[in-house]
Amino acid sequence: MICDISEYQGKPDWAKLAPQLDFIVLRASIGTREDKQYRANASECDKRNVPYHAYHYLKATDETSARTEAKAFVEACAETSPLFYVIDAEYSGIPSDKARAICEAFEDGIRHYAGDVRGAVYIGHHLYKSWALDYSRYAYVWIPRYSSYAPDYPCDIWQYTSTGKVDGISGNVDLDRLYGDKPMS
Repeated sequence: MICDISEYQGKPDWAKLAPQLDFIVLRASIGTREDKQYRANASECDKRNVPYHAYHYLKATDETSARTEAKAFVEACAETSPLFYVIDAEYSGIPSDKARAICEAFEDGIRHYAGDVRGAVYIGHHLYKSWALDYSRYAYVWIPRYSSYAPDYPCDIWQYTSTGKVDGISGNVDLDRLYGDKPMS
């Protein structure tokens, strides 16, 4: 199972949650603020040998603020070991005509501050075409689409629900699955 969580899921019961996971994606930051639960969640993953990726909810509206957010993201991930650094690209305040440049500035900022790390992108289904990102830049593409219909666009991970239930987390959780031909590794 693959899920993604943030401070909104509270403090998971990792003894119950960890055995179910193939990997998990943890929100590390949003804008210039660290997710309140990231470090505790990353520590639990490390303790229990659960592979994890870190994501940042991008709110930048220009390239300069994108680089500032990249620095905040890398600082939030300091002393943790995510396998991938993921850009959550879905904020409605990002102008469509600048989205590609903003996302590229953010990714370039990550590499400037963190070195040669593996980057990925989470892109809103409704924004995939209009934002016209260079999807070849990313190790994987992750798309949310909450319906019985798979994404209309090529992707490697499909977030198929935001109302999933899993042992160890009370309330709703996003659930994801591999989609396409990339292996879990």
